[in-house]
Amino acid sequence: MQSDWPFKAFVLYFDAAGNPEYNCTGTVVALNVVLTAGHCTVDETTAALLDPAGFAVVTGSVDWTDQSARQVIPVSRILVNPAYNSVTDAHDAALLVLSTPLDSAIHEGRQRARASLEGQGETGRACLALGPIDQERVGNTPLMQML
Repeated sequence: MQSDWPFKAFVLYFDAAGNPEYNCTGTVVALNVVLTAGHCTVDETTAALLDPAGFAVVTGSVDWTDQSARQVIPVSRILVNPAYNSVTDAHDAALLVLSTPLDSAIHEGRQRARASLEGQGETGRACLALGPIDQERVGNTPLMQML
């Protein structure tokens, strides 16, 4: 089933043997970038950045197991918010740069979702939490500068 939330992402991390180690969620913010939590991208015991090759991002369906509707794309680069603190989880954000861009249908869905959120109160905040980042509203933060 095609997702009503086309910008939602399921983030998987696999250990060196290829076994799924954990999962997180994310938000598609560009056709090749997913916003996720910083704590999802670092080793919990050492705070070291995890290998981008261990990540896969699934989008396109609310049923992550639906192979007919989903896209599974590897991650080529991780950009953790430079202010992220792994002890307190302050500034808990990271960007996953995808190896290849997502299907353009994802982008079209993001645009429809953004349009539907316009005029519903704190739109900038809603878009950051649920959909595309509006750089004019978010501003030139350290995380956005890394792109």
